[in-house]
Amino acid sequence: MKILVIQTIRKEVEIMIYDTEKKLSLNLIKWISEKNELEVLIKNIDKLLNEKVKLRNLESELGMMKRQNTKSESDMPNSLSFANYIDGILVFVGIGAFSATRIGVTVANVLSNFGNKKLWEAFISDPDLELTWNLEMFVKNYFDEAEISNNPRKVKIAIPKYKTKPNITPSNKFIAK
Repeated sequence: MKILVIQTIRKEVEIMIYDTEKKLSLNLIKWISEKNELEVLIKNIDKLLNEKVKLRNLESELGMMKRQNTKSESDMPNSLSFANYIDGILVFVGIGAFSATRIGVTVANVLSNFGNKKLWEAFISDPDLELTWNLEMFVKNYFDEAEISNNPRKVKIAIPKYKTKPNITPSNKFIAK
């Protein structure tokens, strides 16, 4: 099973594709979180998936499809997409920065719902684990703890979790004088 992993709770954002059968990361992209997090996250997910699709052995799939006469060779590259390649999504729901956490969780929920994919959530109480942090090891341990299909952290909708309540200040534009 191939899992798209989205971690936006730390300053260093990470996404990867994790293969639960091989128990290893197939690809990992990291970057430092900035103000345009949604745009960068979407572009990097697209980049991650496109790199993995290009690396796949297309010859065997094309040969099998030709024999089955289900699709033409020209249809094949377009069909190798998120829907065909990813089986589920693991998203980190907290504890992290409000905006980055919400963005990661929202993207995971949207991809899960529209792609009809399984969704799991992971929670870390200390996102500043700089010395010992290894995303691939965390994900390996996460899926080793329980059988994937029966994992108790499998959810329909992931909900972000925070250390404190959001401090939302009202805009001066909308305050009646």
